[in-house]
Amino acid sequence: MSSKRRIRKNARKGKYRHKDQTAATAAAISYQKEFGQFMNVYRCKFCKGWHIGHPKNRRLF
Repeated sequence: MSSKRRIRKNARKGKYRHKDQTAATAAAISYQKEFGQFMNVYRCKFCKGWHIGHPKNRRLF
């Protein structure tokens, strides 16, 4: 089982923090156009910033 400290530390690795939801949405749309992959926009519970990431229940064919 992971400790909360380790989860918080790892949650911030390699992520870009967007200043608001609008900026994160624009980045997700840009990523989708460039790479053809859908991205979710979400609010980080640790840094209170906005991030983009792959959907949790994505299917790989």
